[in-house]
Order: sequence, then C-alpha cells, then structure tokens
Amino acid sequence: MAESKADKIARLLAEGLEPHKVAEILFWSAEDINFRSDITGTFDLKIKALYCHKSQIKGSGSAGPEKRLRQKCKEMAKEEALDLAEGFHRVILPD
Repeated sequence: MAESKADKIARLLAEGLEPHKVAEILFWSAEDINFRSDITGTFDLKIKALYCHKSQIKGSGSAGPEKRLRQKCKEMAKEEALDLAEGFHRVILPD
C-alpha cells in the first residue's frame, strides 16, 4: 500500500526535514513586469543551454536565437540600468 500524505509528512518531519515557506513567486512571461533580474553574467550559459534543446531553436534562422534574445534582454534591462535582464511579475508572500 502506498504511503499516505500524512504518513509521508510525519516521516519527513521525524527525519529532521522542516517545511519550507516560499517568500516570493516570480512569474515569467508576465504582462505586468515589476521585477528585473540581471542575467549579464549568465547570458552565454543561457544560450548554450538553449542550443541543447534543438526543438526550441527550430526555425530560428541561420543566426539562431542569440541576436534576438540579446536584444530582448537589452530592452528589458534599460529601466534598471543593467546590461541584460529578464523580466518577471514578482509577488511577495506574507509571513
């Protein structure tokens, strides 16, 4: 028989694992952007990771997605005086 949720919680607590409370949620691809994250130092890694997912770059042309994404991230960064950024809608959760 499968372990019930209550039994699983009790077992994890007995093992010393405490619940984790999330302080904030970042919604990607939101219309109401109120938080920008600096990705200047990780942009090249982001592009390398994207190329690992061939289905994600299919039909993006011979230049690939890098030029388009770099421009989009530059535009997103302008309001925060960053080089490159991704935008999110940030919700801070109550304690």
